[in-house]
Amino acid sequence: MEACGSFDLRSGRITRANPRICQLLARNATELIGQQLWEINAFQDLQRAQALFLELKANGSVRHDNLMLLDATGAVKEVDFIGNVYPVGEKQMIQCRSEEHTSELQSHHDLVCR
Repeated sequence: MEACGSFDLRSGRITRANPRICQLLARNATELIGQQLWEINAFQDLQRAQALFLELKANGSVRHDNLMLLDATGAVKEVDFIGNVYPVGEKQMIQCRSEEHTSELQSHHDLVCR
């Protein structure tokens, strides 16, 4: 299952979070909803997170491979990130999808290091 979340384009605040994004970030939905993307401390590189948001606002879509996220325990998760802007009534919303591949990379690393 993909990790999905929705954000208000103007404020950057999280409006929805599916169970997979909660699991990925080791947080519950109530901890995420209403927070700005960069306030949840999920990005290893805060400047990259803010640049990603600005790119998304400017272009209407963005894709970043190998984006490093931090879960609530501090564990690093590597994901491919796709974001798209779409209208909902009078508002512009962002839908983000992430696919984790941390375990695939760890398995590859384990094989190479044997």
